Amino acid sequence: MSGDGEARDERTACPSCAAPVRGGALFCTQCGASLGAGAEGVQGGGARRGPSPGAAGEELWRALAPALWLWVLLLATSGGLGLLAHVQDVSSPAFDAAVTFVDAVIILLFCFANRERLRPLLNRTGLGRRTWHLPFLGFAAFWAFMWVYFLALEFLGVEDLRYLDDYEAHGWPLWSALVLIALCPAVFEELAFRGVILSRLERVMTRKEALLVQAGMFSVLHFFPLIFVSHFVLGLALGQLRRVTGSLYPGMLLHLAWNAWVVLAERLG
Repeated sequence: MSGDGEARDERTACPSCAAPVRGGALFCTQCGASLGAGAEGVQGGGARRGPSPGAAGEELWRALAPALWLWVLLLATSGGLGLLAHVQDVSSPAFDAAVTFVDAVIILLFCFANRERLRPLLNRTGLGRRTWHLPFLGFAAFWAFMWVYFLALEFLGVEDLRYLDDYEAHGWPLWSALVLIALCPAVFEELAFRGVILSRLERVMTRKEALLVQAGMFSVLHFFPLIFVSHFVLGLALGQLRRVTGSLYPGMLLHLAWNAWVVLAERLG
């Protein structure tokens, strides 16, 4: 693995308006012209006619469908557990472990199908001389944001979320909570959202749009309105970290550190 954390996008020009576009993009973010199978640039100064509107729509769907299907399936597993809670006691962490296993299988299948786009994000550590400090800086900044955020919620009388009560009630050890609450989400959610989903969105959206949309999808997945804002901000931070480092590993490190902090801080009161 390379330690060079700098992400580099190969750029070329839109054949219709000559605006710069990323290599592999399907649509120009300036004029909206379809780029067919990917940006190939302007050759000989001539404009290349794009496919018909129907074909462009099919290209758009093919680019977005894997991201949308992955998100819907992850929503379905979490939502299914919520529906089951109405008819059965699902407080045992065994149910969380089962959902985590199913989600991991789903995500790995999508990662395999999108392995060509994920390979560059997994072949470099993203922790080079200029980027090794970014996960730690991100953790400090997010910790400060969350301190202010939950202080505001406490002022408004909102009750804190607790994660360990069910583990303690069913006799599950602390390490199991760290695995299910900290480690597994850090690995598999980064593969899903900053890997498959963000890579797909970047093919049809601007960088800013793709970053915002994946953060929104990430926050909605967690279902709890209390943490929509915090997880949206976390999704933005993790997406930008992936962009800057060109790797998924720094985001996994930041994600793991934050989730572990939440679990250990709750245990320590």
